[in-house]
Amino acid sequence: MFPGEEVKIILRLSSVENGFQFYIEDNGKGIAPLYLPYIFDKFFRVPEGNLHNVKGYGLGLNFVKKLVESINGNVIVKSELNVGTTFIIKI
Repeated sequence: MFPGEEVKIILRLSSVENGFQFYIEDNGKGIAPLYLPYIFDKFFRVPEGNLHNVKGYGLGLNFVKKLVESINGNVIVKSELNVGTTFIIKI
């Protein structure tokens, strides 16, 4: 994503055998492969310096994973630098 480029978030839902898949996709800058194994860890934040005015505590994605797993689902992330990120929730 380049400065001034419009951010796009796409939500999709599909029916699969024994459940559903919910996709959340964006066209952001993506997440480096180095960080993907840790993205759902409690308190983990991708080190980006001081890029955003709003800071987080690294709890949101951990909470999402725990919530989805509590209903016997799972959540995965796929990301490509300079292309975007997709979260897939299967329930």
